[in-house]
Amino acid sequence: MGVCLVDIPSYFPCLDELSYLNLTDCTTLKYVPEMPSSIEYLHLDSTAIEELPSSVCSLEKIRCLELPKNIPVLDLSGAATTCKNLVSLPETICKLKSLKRLDLSGTTIKNLPASIGNMKSLEKLGLNGTAIESVPASIGDLKSLEKLDLSGTTIKSLPASIGNLKSLKKLDLSGSAIESLPASIGNLESLEKLDLTGTTIKSLPASIGNLKSLKKLDLCGSAIESLPASIGNLESLEKLDLSGSAIESLPARIGNLKSLEKLDPSGSAIESLPASIGNLKSLEKLDPSGSAIESLPASIGNLESLEKLDLSRSAIESLPASIGNLKSLEKLDLSGTANKCLPASIKEASRLICLRLTNCRSLESLPELPGVRWLQAHGCTSLNKVLSSKIALTLGGMNIKILKDFKSNLHFQIA
Repeated sequence: MGVCLVDIPSYFPCLDELSYLNLTDCTTLKYVPEMPSSIEYLHLDSTAIEELPSSVCSLEKIRCLELPKNIPVLDLSGAATTCKNLVSLPETICKLKSLKRLDLSGTTIKNLPASIGNMKSLEKLGLNGTAIESVPASIGDLKSLEKLDLSGTTIKSLPASIGNLKSLKKLDLSGSAIESLPASIGNLESLEKLDLTGTTIKSLPASIGNLKSLKKLDLCGSAIESLPASIGNLESLEKLDLSGSAIESLPARIGNLKSLEKLDPSGSAIESLPASIGNLKSLEKLDPSGSAIESLPASIGNLESLEKLDLSRSAIESLPASIGNLKSLEKLDLSGTANKCLPASIKEASRLICLRLTNCRSLESLPELPGVRWLQAHGCTSLNKVLSSKIALTLGGMNIKILKDFKSNLHFQIA
């Protein structure tokens, strides 16, 4: 039978010699004030408490901690509480069968109790920025876990049991010390986002291709050197970020990614794109800017959904004639490249409204253009011939003043 205790008196925190507090079965108690630092035994089981006072994490003398099992969220993050010095969790925390979110981010916690796997209702576990070095194998028992954040930790590897997290949708390992992924990663059938930004991972297991629900794969700034051929099996992948990575080439099966909308190899070591790139019918944005790519395959013209192509500061020297087949292309950026001319077929790219050619110092001429509304061509010091008439450019909405840096002998072909 429950005890009808509703409130705890305000002077309670001043009881600096109190060592034992048992509030078990105070079923109407919804709030407890800050705890006296002398507390050694704290029993809050079977209460209506939904939020714990931050001082619970600062109880250096605590020996026994019984928490309410219906508490939905336990935020012990360094940003939210005074728990920055929290080093470990009591085993009793794992009795919270109804806990859905546990946030330990920013604390100095070094390990998780093996019984963490008993928290069957846990959906989100935040360990980002902690001192944790490893994850217990029992983490694979968290059948309800949807989000696991290990970013910024010193964790170097994951237990094989990670593959048992059938409900996991987001795994964040960005900025961590992770060196490799277990083959069991391919068992994460619900995983939608995998973030490996800034990690030292050099390769991915072939099983990565089994992630049928994966929508976003982030390898930005990582040490990744190549992708397995199985990457082509990621039928739901919408975004692949390889920017600033050590990637040198893309597998031919990259063309099998029917759902891919954004491909970003900017600033990478990639020198060429496979011909199969033309099979990416859903691709809307391709960004190889700042890469070592020197040319594009003719199949680039098959990208019927492509809206933005950014080749700025890349090693590109020419565009294929098939560029004119890009009927959805709206923005083309060639700034800082060594192109001498653009293919005449570009006039067929009827939806092109923005053309950036800033500092294309080798560019000598421009062909007839479609209805471009915004042309940036500052620093094109070799440009002396524009085949589009002033009238056509004006009708397209282009501001003629943007040509002020061109040579005085710039020739316009009059229509």
